[in-house]
Amino acid sequence: MNNKIVPLLVFPFIISGCMKESKDITIEQVGNTTYLIDQAKKEAFVISKDKLVQLKKSNPTALTIGEVIKHKENISENRIEIETSIKFLERKALYIVKISPVEIKTTNEDGTIKTDRANFEWYKKEIKDFDSYNKVTIRLMDKDNFNLFEKDIRISRDYIRWLGYSGEVDTYVYEGTLDIDADTSKYVTKIDYVWNF
Repeated sequence: MNNKIVPLLVFPFIISGCMKESKDITIEQVGNTTYLIDQAKKEAFVISKDKLVQLKKSNPTALTIGEVIKHKENISENRIEIETSIKFLERKALYIVKISPVEIKTTNEDGTIKTDRANFEWYKKEIKDFDSYNKVTIRLMDKDNFNLFEKDIRISRDYIRWLGYSGEVDTYVYEGTLDIDADTSKYVTKIDYVWNF
C-alpha cells in the first residue's frame, strides 16, 4: 500500500491547534514529528507542513471488519465442489458453505450436451445418516500458512437444500457463526479445507 497524501484544506484547524483532541482522534508529538492518530479507523498520519501523510499499516494484508473472503475448490477426488464465503465482524464471523456436485458434461452423437450428476448420489445418501461423522473442516490460514482457526461442519446436520432447474437437489448449504475475534481474523488471508468422507 502506497503512502497516502491528504491535502489539509479540510483540516486547517488541526495544524493551527484549534482542534481539541477526542477519544477517537489524538495528536502526538514525538521528537520533531507530529502524528495524528484516528483510533476509530485505526489509521495514523504524519503532519508535514500542509499535508497529512498516512503511515503504512504494520500488516498491509489485514482484513477489515465487514470484509468478506471467498474460496472455491473441488474436493473428495473431484466429486464435489465446495464454495465458502466468510464475513468478519468484531467478535465473530459469519459463514456460508455451499456443496454441490462436480458436473461431467458429455456430447452425444446428435450434438446434444448431457450433464452427468451421478457422482453426487453418494453424498445425498451420506447426509441422510444424522449420526454420521462425515465432515468438512474449514481452516482459516494466515499468509505463512499457519492455521489461525478451524471449524468442523458435519454434513448431515443443519443444511438447507437448494433445488436446480430439474427439480432435483442441486446444492446443500450450511450457515453459521465462527467464534473468532477481530484481533485474530485480521491476519486471515485464505481459506483451506480438510474433509473426512
